[in-house]
Amino acid sequence: MYKVIAYTLITVVLDLLIASFIFILLLSGDKHPIKDLFDFISKMPLIFGTVMLSLIVASFYIGSYMNNQICYKNKDSTEIGIIGMMIILIIGILSGSTVGFFQYGI
Repeated sequence: MYKVIAYTLITVVLDLLIASFIFILLLSGDKHPIKDLFDFISKMPLIFGTVMLSLIVASFYIGSYMNNQICYKNKDSTEIGIIGMMIILIIGILSGSTVGFFQYGI
């Protein structure tokens, strides 16, 4: 596995942990915010599973594309990294919202 793919996967995992921490901080007024987080996730396991799977798959393929652009075509790593992570985020949002739309919206 290339360094860029590994860094991309690590970044996605850290982003998921930060999002969970922010959600726990939003629930801090309750008595059991961690229990509330797991209750929230257990209500929509298909959506969360789809989002996590799509984030990991997208980070692998976009990470390999970023590796190709950075290492072989000598493009700016900061610009490629920002654009790549935004595309990964958009793919995660679209996959989760599409599953949520079909599960709850129709």
